[in-house]
Amino acid sequence: MRERYLTGGLDLLQPHEIMELLLYYPIMQKNTNPLAHRLIDTFGSLEGVLTADPEELRKIEGMTPNAVVFCQLLRDVFTRIRLERRSGDALDSYERVRAYFTDYFAMRKNEVLCAAFLAEDLHLMRTCVIAEGDPLTVPVTVRKIVEQAIYAGSSTLILAHNHPAGIARASADDIHSTRRIAEALEVFSMRLVDHVIVGTDGAMSMQESGLLFT
Repeated sequence: MRERYLTGGLDLLQPHEIMELLLYYPIMQKNTNPLAHRLIDTFGSLEGVLTADPEELRKIEGMTPNAVVFCQLLRDVFTRIRLERRSGDALDSYERVRAYFTDYFAMRKNEVLCAAFLAEDLHLMRTCVIAEGDPLTVPVTVRKIVEQAIYAGSSTLILAHNHPAGIARASADDIHSTRRIAEALEVFSMRLVDHVIVGTDGAMSMQESGLLFT
């Protein structure tokens, strides 16, 4: 399989064969073909495998701890490469903000709240995960944002979270929690300039929609 890849690239390989080749590295000296078929059959595609929840991957017969970590690592590396292309960009327009966070959440299947910390000229300095699962728990969120803002040396930020299986719309809870976070951050002389929501139908900006501040 490796020789076929080296000779003709991925174009000559079927999805399960690509998966088989990838699995060889975390599971050496073992036939990974049956496992590759099980993964593709279960999750539907290479992307489905790489974006699957680790707990779901562990349920597949033949998956080892190293193989689960390997799939997570590939997903995160692909995401990092996409984001590096935007490194140093100024998030100074709604279009750029939406595009950036669409890339950020592209391979995430779980709900995540992140914060992008900006320089005074709105150039991106750093993005990090603030919470997962039930992301807008206000006291926890504010504490983590303040910690990460100090680390980044930034007082200006954009929040973003995703709706992995839903549309990009702000709920009443989203609006209320965001306003509370913005008010709490003002105590620390920090400015929340937007909250972006990414869904299956695209991305929306709460600031652009007039929902961030009353």
